[in-house]
Amino acid sequence: MKKKGKPVKVLVVDDDRSHRFMLKSMFTEWGWNVAEADDGTTAVAAVEEQSYDAILMDVRMAKMDGMEALRRIHAFNPAIPVVIMTAYSSVDSAVEAIKIGAHDYLTKPLDFERLRLTMARALDHRQVVEEQEGAKSRHRSELNTAGIIGRSPVMQDLLESWGLTVSVFNHSVDACMKFSDDPDRFDLVILDQTMPKMTGLDVAQHLLKLRPGLPVILYTGYSDEISEAQIKELGIRALVNKPVDTARLYDLIRNLLADSTEV
Repeated sequence: MKKKGKPVKVLVVDDDRSHRFMLKSMFTEWGWNVAEADDGTTAVAAVEEQSYDAILMDVRMAKMDGMEALRRIHAFNPAIPVVIMTAYSSVDSAVEAIKIGAHDYLTKPLDFERLRLTMARALDHRQVVEEQEGAKSRHRSELNTAGIIGRSPVMQDLLESWGLTVSVFNHSVDACMKFSDDPDRFDLVILDQTMPKMTGLDVAQHLLKLRPGLPVILYTGYSDEISEAQIKELGIRALVNKPVDTARLYDLIRNLLADSTEV
């Protein structure tokens, strides 16, 4: 199975190393790229750093358990289908997991044929959601080009799944030079505050001098160090905190692009 020509990426979360290895070997045989996490904390961090098409996660783990990890993953990106594994005696936990956002659940010991079918349904669901959101985004606006300045493969995947054409610049100075050559190349720019050479605020100041009114979103894990006065003074439209609330970001981008079409 592939997603739009790209290999499927699955995250397996289980603190039982041998069980995790068995699942990884099986998924690899099925043609999927597999990443591993040995507890909920590691899983949440992995999702914030990289995009996954589906997650298979155990409920009972020594550190952060699967329920708490599910809540955090769902808050960060509700589009990722999470399949929960639970012991037969913990079906009530699985039902609760469904209520807080799990796509489905499986009981241990795993039935491998049911596992294959459940994961396939989860992956199909993810693809359908992305295609629907992309279609909605394209229908809403003809302005569909975005520039990301900073290292964020997750942000790139999110924007592309919403129907935007995305260009990524890992280096702030390079981005400023490219933008100087063509200030109208993007309808929206998203900046990471933490970058070498120049901060996101520095880059925003440069871009907005070249093109006043450009919709700029700054995202950061250090919002307490940035005042609303700084944001307003520079003309930055919004400040988004990490981990990013994707539902809020989606609405924010939609509104900014809609406002741009009315100018």
